[in-house]
Amino acid sequence: MNPSYPNLCSPISIGPLTLKNRAYVAGHSMLLSDATGITDRHRAYLVERAEGGAAMVGIESAPVHPSSKDDRQNPLPLYSDVIIPSLAGTADAVHAAGSRLMLVMQHRGSHVSHITNHAPALAPSAIPDIQTGDVPLAASSADLADIRAAYGAAAKRCRTASVDVLEIMGALDYLIGAFLHPALNLRTDAYGGSLENRARLLMEILETVREATRGAIPTGVRLTVGDVVDEEDESALQRVIATARLIAGQGLVDYINIIRGSYRNMDNAMPAMHLPRMGLAEQSTQLREAIDVPVSFAGGIRTPREGEYLLANGHADLIAMARTWIAEPHWMAKLEAGNEDQIRPCISCNQACTGFLMRAMPASCILNPRAGRELEFAQPVRAVTPRRVAIVGGGPAGLEAARVAASRGHRVRLFEREHRLGGDMALAAADRQRAEMQLAIDWWLRELNRLGVEIVLDHEVSVVEPPEADALIWAIGANPSQVTVGRYRPQLVEGIAGAQGLPHGREFLRGERRANGRVLVIDEEGGWPVLVLAEALRCDPEVTNVTVITAERAALGENHTSFTFEGSVAARRVAKPGLQIRLGTFATLVEDGCATLAGGERIGPFDTIFLSTGTSAPDMPEGSQLAGDCLVPRGIWAAVSEGHALALSI
Repeated sequence: MNPSYPNLCSPISIGPLTLKNRAYVAGHSMLLSDATGITDRHRAYLVERAEGGAAMVGIESAPVHPSSKDDRQNPLPLYSDVIIPSLAGTADAVHAAGSRLMLVMQHRGSHVSHITNHAPALAPSAIPDIQTGDVPLAASSADLADIRAAYGAAAKRCRTASVDVLEIMGALDYLIGAFLHPALNLRTDAYGGSLENRARLLMEILETVREATRGAIPTGVRLTVGDVVDEEDESALQRVIATARLIAGQGLVDYINIIRGSYRNMDNAMPAMHLPRMGLAEQSTQLREAIDVPVSFAGGIRTPREGEYLLANGHADLIAMARTWIAEPHWMAKLEAGNEDQIRPCISCNQACTGFLMRAMPASCILNPRAGRELEFAQPVRAVTPRRVAIVGGGPAGLEAARVAASRGHRVRLFEREHRLGGDMALAAADRQRAEMQLAIDWWLRELNRLGVEIVLDHEVSVVEPPEADALIWAIGANPSQVTVGRYRPQLVEGIAGAQGLPHGREFLRGERRANGRVLVIDEEGGWPVLVLAEALRCDPEVTNVTVITAERAALGENHTSFTFEGSVAARRVAKPGLQIRLGTFATLVEDGCATLAGGERIGPFDTIFLSTGTSAPDMPEGSQLAGDCLVPRGIWAAVSEGHALALSI
């Protein structure tokens, strides 16, 4: 036990089960399993977090009924006995690692397309789904009886497989959450109208699960305290408190976990880095004061200090985290060992966890490339023969390569041509909305110092005169170019006419170019690079007005923000005075400070014109070991993954 964290390290009972500490992995989707059950890949992911000290490890929401089946988002077939062997094997492995296994039971309600499921979706009322647009079928009493029975059958399968804890998904706008919300439940029968009626399905399901598990498995409920639909926060919270009192008062629940948001408001369901940490502390406190079962909340809890603060000040009884554990599987073990500074931070970027899931791909973490790939990337082991390793470039690829190589006992020198580490990640961190990016750079720097890496700043290494070393990794990033012009107009081999000598936005962000007066940004890259640039220009006292013409059609930055739940904050940022956005607009010619647009319109003159048109890899000697954007520009996840993999190969 770490004496600095007496509450986090203390045990707690939920129903008949005692957890060894107060920090657990909240159930979350990783898309690592399939319709046959829990795969070896998923099991390895869960077990590593069990080995990392989590009191219990939560599996993603699993559909209890075929009408909730969605192989793209929640493939685990909890409605079939086929899941029992893999689930039992996972429970055994998690127990052997010293933890408990929790599973979230759900019915997706209206969020199931009739195209994939070959039948209408079920919901309390015929309100069109926010995702599919389908009008669901209002569930009949026979449908509800069938679903209740399915929860009972699923609970029996979990009991057979030795699952330790069950959590009923009553949050978001899934089936139960929709029944609980008066705007989504327009029924006039026994399941609609009053709070007691709207909670009836949840209570019947809890009773069914209790009976199926013979009361031997603790049962929790996840509820949403706001933003299911647009409404006042206080009314949503009071409704949840009343629901919690109802189910806790009848002894149907052993703990309650609260979140915020729904598929109508996912920005708050998976809060990104621009939102406050521990955002539900006050709501959790009020709920905790109203009921006598343990309470936890998920969303923006990142550090041991935050967890201890919440417990010590009565805001929660348990600390639920998902993305934090994705980034750092040994969060609790490092805390208990007194090595809090070694905990890899979650920076709430949502790029490889939520962002990958939104693309229907297995989730990971931009800072932890092993997340979800534990079988592919084994834990680094000491090299038999330590070698001299030179790494050129101090961006994410080089930082991770240096960390992993040094952890294996190699003697590492890291060269960076700038006066600071981080590469383009440091440019993003300078934006106040992206400031948590700096936490990752700071962590890498602490790790490199701890591991004895020699860091050489302000030193540019020539590709024709590399440093002497037994192994050399190049991670020098990419150079600004007009490469993204070719996405929509590949015929412009030389780029936009007249734009060849224009400065790029990254040069402005690095302080290499200045701006003044009326500024034009020609954007065909999109995402956070242009958003950060536009905001930085708008805040420059020498700039009077910023115009951005962009290839993006719906919103500036949409090719990133639509996957990371940051669309609303990005829209608010670009709506501020001094910034004009012209969507779906292409420049065909730049001359005399003006730009001619596709269609013939000429705009300007401008005092300064910047390009935001992507980057291209530099020419590198054949056979070089390359990591990150100097191989081909992509993003942080690819850079860190390649730096990690190359360091393992030395």
